[in-house]
Amino acid sequence: MYAETVTADSRVIIVGAGLAGFTAAETLRQGGHHGEIVVVGAETHRPYDRPPLSKGMLSGALAISDVSLEPMGALEVDLRLGLSALALDVPARSVSLSDGSSLAADVVIIASGSRPKLLPTDLGGVHTLYSLDDALAIREQIGEGSKVVSIGTGFIGLEAASAARSLGASATVIGNSAPLHRRFGQFASEAVLGLHERNGVDFVLGATELEFRSDGRARIASVVANGTEIEADVVVVGIGSAPNVEWLAGSGLLIDDGIVTDQWGKAAPGIFAVGDCARWQRPDGTSHRGEHWTAAQSEAREVAHLLLGAPLSPKVEPDYVWSDQHGVRLQIAGLIPPDAVCEVESGSIEDADLLLRYSHPDGTDAARFGMNSARQIMRWRKQNRWDRTFPPAPDPGSEASTPSVPDEPAAAGVGGQSQEY
Repeated sequence: MYAETVTADSRVIIVGAGLAGFTAAETLRQGGHHGEIVVVGAETHRPYDRPPLSKGMLSGALAISDVSLEPMGALEVDLRLGLSALALDVPARSVSLSDGSSLAADVVIIASGSRPKLLPTDLGGVHTLYSLDDALAIREQIGEGSKVVSIGTGFIGLEAASAARSLGASATVIGNSAPLHRRFGQFASEAVLGLHERNGVDFVLGATELEFRSDGRARIASVVANGTEIEADVVVVGIGSAPNVEWLAGSGLLIDDGIVTDQWGKAAPGIFAVGDCARWQRPDGTSHRGEHWTAAQSEAREVAHLLLGAPLSPKVEPDYVWSDQHGVRLQIAGLIPPDAVCEVESGSIEDADLLLRYSHPDGTDAARFGMNSARQIMRWRKQNRWDRTFPPAPDPGSEASTPSVPDEPAAAGVGGQSQEY
């Protein structure tokens, strides 16, 4: 096991005030760390939960207070908002900030998250849906009779369409592939497509060319997809995300679609990465960027427990993600291999109650996809926990056990922000 690496007076800097950063700080305090913890966040809002933004927050069912995380003040944390990290000096464990200051620490935890990919337009009414400000701006513009267009057939685009319909707006989803097809296959795609069509959502699929048309006052009027024009008051773009790692250029950390770490989140001596910006190595040598609530929280807790010298569970539950659409909960557990064999385990594709089984070509169980199948999904997760490989290395603050760039992932992730278009 790694030895404890934070003492009572160790200073910890956490770059990122989202769920991963908050959870790391919270877990350190709950585990008895009394040293200084500084959390730096680029947004001006206090830490909040992101998954509800495209669900209850967008539909109006939730208020800002409902998505706020526990105040950092209760954790006796030095919270510095509205500041971006510009550079990292790895040997000195020092972070340079946008206000010209720099912070040095005994341990740096990077939780700088990701950002949505954009389309080339500056028309009003065209939004991404990633931040609290995004959700508030979109919610103000959606109402009875509004025309909402989602670009992207991943979770963000589909959840935005679901929220629009719940508010009495029309909803059209544009994409070049069927809903969730690239990541979850034909059966899941057909089931999700049917769910949306039964709830009045229109689709324009196979789109490869997009044009935004203005109303003459610098606002969106319509979207043209492969020659089909769709009127729009609001456009929500959900075509993928990129990890916020540009500020680490020249730091010496390994960057490969995220910060490359070992199995315990270590990127360099005294430097750890968690959440959307981190690409954790797996025991089989592959790697994965979780990009979802469960991954951000579990990785942050693991790193904090490691630093505290706390015992780690010998078992790790499979990856997990969920989405709420039209009153139906979609859940995915495990990692779906690119050559997966999919079959219906229970229910039917035509119903909102469905459980799909994914297996490797040799028949080995790999993953589950469920609609309104929470009990079966959670039972499968508990029954398919994998054994943790404990590190033989010494202290994670030592020079030993720094990661190498892993091979490309052998399985498709189940993250929340990487969208299909």
